[in-house]
Amino acid sequence: MTYWTILWIIFLGGQYSGEQSFMVYPSLETCEKALNVVSGTLPYDHILLCEETTVLSSSLRPKRNPLLTGGKP
Repeated sequence: MTYWTILWIIFLGGQYSGEQSFMVYPSLETCEKALNVVSGTLPYDHILLCEETTVLSSSLRPKRNPLLTGGKP
């Protein structure tokens, strides 16, 4: 199962010092891959944190029963 992940952006310097923003990603893996790209676009000192939520972004799907779909077992 995969959970939505929030990338928290906390600005430490410049005109936005103390401000926070966030971006939402479908998994922790995609959030972690985005860290370097996002960091490279920010001209101020900042902290980036990936935080996994408890909300599912995807889950395992059950296999269809062939007897119910007209197929052979």
